Amino acid sequence: MLTGLYDIKTLTSKGVNSYSAQVGINPEDSIFSGHFPGQPVLPGVCTLAILKDCICRATEKRLIYCEMAQCKFTGMVDPSLSGILNVDFVLAGAEEQLTVNATVSEGERVVMKIKAVMAEVC
Repeated sequence: MLTGLYDIKTLTSKGVNSYSAQVGINPEDSIFSGHFPGQPVLPGVCTLAILKDCICRATEKRLIYCEMAQCKFTGMVDPSLSGILNVDFVLAGAEEQLTVNATVSEGERVVMKIKAVMAEVC
């Protein structure tokens, strides 16, 4: 569904269970023709999907969100501006569930903060 919308350019371990990724957003993707015509904005649910994809790649597991203690969208992502999202996250927990604390930013501007629990897909 989101094929072609974004590309994880880098995914780096910053220490034990701490990661940073740079994600390129494709401003020509068809999702922006409807959200919103003439003033494109990355849908929040797509930001959540990008974070999930980064975490799945870091852990090499298929994960889903199973609880969100906090999820704040603090700014809009206009794909025609920088086109690059910085995704920083810390993971904790056992094998069955991972606690995620993450921030997504565009340049210096934070666009999403989240505290969530993820579990492996059976």
